[in-house]
Amino acid sequence: MRPRLDHVFAATLLALGSIAAQATPMAIDFTVTSLVPGLAITGSGTALTDSSNLDPGDHTTNPADLTGMTMSLSGIPLAPSTTSFTKADLNFVEWTMDVNGAGTISDLNFFMRDGGTNADGYSIEAISNFTFVLCLGEANAFACAVPGQTIANLLITVTGVHAVTVSAVPEPATLALLALGLAGFGLSRRKQ
Repeated sequence: MRPRLDHVFAATLLALGSIAAQATPMAIDFTVTSLVPGLAITGSGTALTDSSNLDPGDHTTNPADLTGMTMSLSGIPLAPSTTSFTKADLNFVEWTMDVNGAGTISDLNFFMRDGGTNADGYSIEAISNFTFVLCLGEANAFACAVPGQTIANLLITVTGVHAVTVSAVPEPATLALLALGLAGFGLSRRKQ
């Protein structure tokens, strides 16, 4: 017994719907403040990830899970006094994000421990939950490469998490499923 064309078409639409519903791009907004008394370094940023990484108990350091990142800092007591970082500045896209059992982000941080700086000659390196060090020059694991080049320890505070609207560009597999369903529909109509 052959499936009716309308059943094939409905199954194709159902499959396409489940593919589209798998992931929602999410923005994690955060602020940055200095942990050093009298040092007024402040900033803000956004990390972009997928809703599937925000489930209770989740942990990721997977580079593919960070789809975008921006962070701007000002009040640095050196020249330049402002700087910014993007995902491209992170070596091998090193980052970490933890979500506790209640579904609250319990760590968000970024790493540049494998050498390199941003365009202004600064680097960042996570040292504990939500806390990172700003370095003049390169960073090592959990510290600046040269101890005298430590500018400040800074604290990340998550201020909001929200869905991001992106222009939908169908994946090739999605288009192939749609074409297959339409072709099957056309063949069944032709045979009738």
